[in-house]
Amino acid sequence: MNFTKIENGKRIVNPELNLNFDLRDSIDDILSEMGFEGGRLYFDGGLIEYGYDSDMEIFVFSSNCNHSYEFRIDKGIWSLRKAMFKEDAGKIVFKNSKEALEKILWVLRDLWSSSQESKLINMVHLAKVIVGETPITQEVYETVMGKNPSLNVLHQKAPVENVLFDDVIEFCNKLSDLHKLEKCYRKEENVWVCDFDKLGYRLPKEEEWEYACKANTSYIYSGGNDIDSVAWYAENSSRTHAVKELSPNAWGLYDMSGNVWEWCWDKKEMPWHLRNEVRRIVKGGSWKSPIEKVRCDSNQHFTEGHRDHSVGFRVFRTNNIG
Repeated sequence: MNFTKIENGKRIVNPELNLNFDLRDSIDDILSEMGFEGGRLYFDGGLIEYGYDSDMEIFVFSSNCNHSYEFRIDKGIWSLRKAMFKEDAGKIVFKNSKEALEKILWVLRDLWSSSQESKLINMVHLAKVIVGETPITQEVYETVMGKNPSLNVLHQKAPVENVLFDDVIEFCNKLSDLHKLEKCYRKEENVWVCDFDKLGYRLPKEEEWEYACKANTSYIYSGGNDIDSVAWYAENSSRTHAVKELSPNAWGLYDMSGNVWEWCWDKKEMPWHLRNEVRRIVKGGSWKSPIEKVRCDSNQHFTEGHRDHSVGFRVFRTNNIG
């Protein structure tokens, strides 16, 4: 990530951020050393701004990706709250100023990566995870991978489908590379392994998917109990549809019920006689699913080699706010 500062009208690229700062200096001096000038830090393709309220001892960081962080100092105690969440993430209290400054550096990287994301996909920041606003569309998949495997190609804004599990993993790693995030996936003895501590793109665990789908509500389907207002399924559709045509859930996530099944990371536990067959959980149902399969708590499972015109995916990221 190349941060820059403006001097005499020229953009000067700074080296990677690091913690080689004198912690006795004021935070303003530290931010100045990072390249902030007049409360602004310019970087490739974006802008981060910060403000300071001396009476309340609050530092606020925001970016052109429309979310912000608030650092507060109260009687020497540092704390952090992320603003503009779709839900309340709570407050984090730090043990000391060094820990707080390390988190500031992480915040700046997060704001930067979110600004880069906004050029290609929209991610919704929740307390536990960062979630794609929609399933990955054919347009985005083709931009990243250079091809479109979908069978329904009537609309580039429709979810990409007909993707193998391996296709999805490779997409996640490539998208992570594009946004200069550490990749979550690597192969060990020809088997994919996921590092959930990495901040790159990945598939969700089933419980993460369901958490995002329900959005802290008790609805049967993602976004409400009126299925026709929130989901494309067998009784109202004969193909995939462009994303965001129906209502979102309470956290602004679209098409979590219906349209396409979405791959998850979890493996299905198989009976002994099928122990060598690897199957992965899929969630959400699809345009050709019966009504009971598009419930938030429903699931299905496919082999990693399965592909058809009803299976797509949505990307998640680990939220390192805590």
